[in-house]
Amino acid sequence: MKAARIHGYNEPLLVEQIEIPVIKDPDGVLVKISGSGFCHSDLRIIIGERKAPFDFPYVMGHENSGIVCDVGPNASGLRKGDSVLVYGAWGCRNCNICLSGEEQLCDNPTWPGVSQRYQGGFAEYLYVPSQKYLIRVDEKDPTILAPLTDAALTAYRATKKSKQIRPAASQSMVIGVGGLGVYAVQFLKLLTKSTVIALDAVEQKLKLAEELGADHARLAQSANYGEIMRLTGGRGVDTVLDFVSNKSTVDLSLKVLGKQGTYIAVGLGGGSLDLATASFIRSELTVTGSRWGSYEELKEVYQLYREGKLRVLSQKRNLEEINDVVEEMKRAQIPGRVVLVP
Repeated sequence: MKAARIHGYNEPLLVEQIEIPVIKDPDGVLVKISGSGFCHSDLRIIIGERKAPFDFPYVMGHENSGIVCDVGPNASGLRKGDSVLVYGAWGCRNCNICLSGEEQLCDNPTWPGVSQRYQGGFAEYLYVPSQKYLIRVDEKDPTILAPLTDAALTAYRATKKSKQIRPAASQSMVIGVGGLGVYAVQFLKLLTKSTVIALDAVEQKLKLAEELGADHARLAQSANYGEIMRLTGGRGVDTVLDFVSNKSTVDLSLKVLGKQGTYIAVGLGGGSLDLATASFIRSELTVTGSRWGSYEELKEVYQLYREGKLRVLSQKRNLEEINDVVEEMKRAQIPGRVVLVP
């Protein structure tokens, strides 16, 4: 099969022929990839910003949709030809976290495209060890839905962590309206009555945020404490969803949080917290993180899409263009998500 493999840091990925995976588990499934989303976390590994949790060469790609083409003897819930979303947060399946349905928090993950055990979806075929990681969808061509499995799912879980999913009006701020933040804007408008402030360093992404419902869109370089307080009438924001999480975004977030505000870190930008405990106490602040999402939450995300409430931001590119996508990602030129088609 055709696959794009990473052979080393800061090296072009090579599109080459490798063996098609075979079914090894009784309820395993072989999926013909329709589309695989290119995530910023993929970029961080490719450029060496993050150490790869696998040996080279390797097939990345953890955000996948496709068509079932073969099933194991116990995979009775699916048939050949079914369109599916691939839930990618595979855990050990034995610990208390996995048994509770929160496999994305497992200490021994086996994620496809992000772990040593399983290759990912930047290829024509993907092996899935259990049918329980697949969600059947109605679309004959599920290519553009690949971002639901990570970009949308991660934003959905993070939004649900907000205290502001309640009838009362509130002020929310989304920092970074790239592949994930564009969904956070939508979920905040769907699940809350919040006024949404969107921040990003790229003007084009701010225009998209406004199209998706953001009430205010500001360039990050001009969105200082005074501007945010002006937009919130001096009250500060109730919720910050930070999809960057570097030093400057963390510092700004903690300064503009209002009473009983919630800061939710999602991005892996390397920031750290510097806030006196007295500030937590006086304002009853909540600071938390959010990682990917559960299988059940992915089903909820897909249901919102089926109901026509969620816009999927996907642009198709051929797998052979993957190195062009890498360069465009470095320059933050991609609104929404690129979906690679083998």
